[in-house]
Amino acid sequence: MELWLDTIDFELITKYTNQLSITGITTNPSILAKSSLSARVTIEKLLVLQAGKVAVQVTLNNYPDMFTQAKMLAAIDPRIIIKIPITNDGLYTIHALSKIGIQTMATAIFETSQILLGAMAGATYAAPYLGKIKGDNFAVLQDMLDIIKVNNYPLKLIVAAIKNKEQIVHATKLGAQAITIPADPFREFMANLNETTDSLMQFDRDWMDSGKSLNS
Repeated sequence: MELWLDTIDFELITKYTNQLSITGITTNPSILAKSSLSARVTIEKLLVLQAGKVAVQVTLNNYPDMFTQAKMLAAIDPRIIIKIPITNDGLYTIHALSKIGIQTMATAIFETSQILLGAMAGATYAAPYLGKIKGDNFAVLQDMLDIIKVNNYPLKLIVAAIKNKEQIVHATKLGAQAITIPADPFREFMANLNETTDSLMQFDRDWMDSGKSLNS
């Protein structure tokens, strides 16, 4: 499974790319809007901070403008993946970009039919918003994965809008090809477990009491 970070927290990215194999960073207009830097500088810094991909979403809504903007973003660096919302204009854009070899991530996905549309349009990734799907979101996620598997689509499903570490584990258990995690759920995921810390403290006490050394 590919692990992505859904954040522009530079400190967090630097810390955890030194601990885990991170496939890349996902962004969206809302995330980039919070940066104190320009969008272009933020994107370039994300490319420098880690060796993986960076997903950047178009900010325009009609096909000709989306296509032009997507090509401009892709020209920044070959590691950039273009995020395109699943709309009629978005599908035009995804399909046109796939024909010229630009990788895309279909986004703003809330139901199974949108996965099918993204696959047929030629998207590289598709990002369902797990935490925002109504009803039994994991049943919907399973249906999405089944469609990809049964039809042997090359599309990778990247689970987004993760809310906690339980969702991370469950999505992984179902066989999601990728997952992108916001800063707070990722910190929760990476935090030392109390039981583990307690065990280590007991090991330390027992070792100190023994007076032994591994050096002799």
